[in-house]
Amino acid sequence: MSTHDYTAAQALELLLGKLKERDADLALHVQSAIDAGKDVEEREPSRRSRKRPRVYRKVVRLSDEEALQVALDVLQAYFVEQPLLEWPQLPLPSLGRGGLATNAEL
Repeated sequence: MSTHDYTAAQALELLLGKLKERDADLALHVQSAIDAGKDVEEREPSRRSRKRPRVYRKVVRLSDEEALQVALDVLQAYFVEQPLLEWPQLPLPSLGRGGLATNAEL
């Protein structure tokens, strides 16, 4: 078990602080993803009983737990997923007899 117990708000503040120290552009990218919030639908009952309820979409602020998860998702995309897409595709060696490449073919 960890010797540090952080709340989600403390962990998010610490993470964003360390990001700002090391890479301001990445910190800005993470902060903008958090500030984007999340879409929710709200239903308003109709004043007339026969009509359907009105549905509204709006953007609401993320909770601290959700904001921390968004920050971790952005960092995973930046450090893990994006480099995988940027690596050049290595040519596959031709397959010899039996499905394996021989030393001469490599």
